[in-house]
Amino acid sequence: MSKYLQRSLRISPVYCVTDDMQYFGGSRNTGQNLSTTRCRHPDCSELETLGHVLGQCPKGELLINARHHRVRHALAISLKTLNWEIHEEVHCVSSDGSFRRADIIAINGRLKRALVLDPTIRFERNLNQATEVDIEKKSIYEPCLPYLSQKYNVPLKQWSVIGLLFGSRGSITKFTWNYLKELHIPFDSVMSVLINIIKDSLQILHHHLYFN
Repeated sequence: MSKYLQRSLRISPVYCVTDDMQYFGGSRNTGQNLSTTRCRHPDCSELETLGHVLGQCPKGELLINARHHRVRHALAISLKTLNWEIHEEVHCVSSDGSFRRADIIAINGRLKRALVLDPTIRFERNLNQATEVDIEKKSIYEPCLPYLSQKYNVPLKQWSVIGLLFGSRGSITKFTWNYLKELHIPFDSVMSVLINIIKDSLQILHHHLYFN
């Protein structure tokens, strides 16, 4: 990969962002009713936009979940090679007594840091989306930190929660890029994650259009 492309990816707040309001419309052999813009899946009445297909339609739910799990596991493996203690899909209890499941718990005794990382794949919409996702994830998992602190015997002050947004079309925000860089996750590992997101999203789209 060229140095120019590497520099471009690092400084771009978001790339590959286009208007979501594009209907697929009917076409031969895709199962879509030409008279409607609603989703072709019989159990779904939402507008059939690319954002809907890649992230919300129940027809592709298993593939959407599998895409997320691959991203989560790839990040966990990268951190593990950097000597972080890693736990995936950890059940935890919030301060209000509700149950949550954290994607990644990463603990580094040498650095005196403990992280709740929640990678999220969503359709790219605006430049504030990464910050909004991070705030959303903090509101969910910060109430779980006292429980996790006790569970892993790590002081509460060492914990932090980070929501990491990845675009469903393979984009990465500056917020996410900078945080992964801070964790010293290699550039090639990040690019591998993005390429696999694109591949998985294409599979989700193909499944939606051509499989009944």
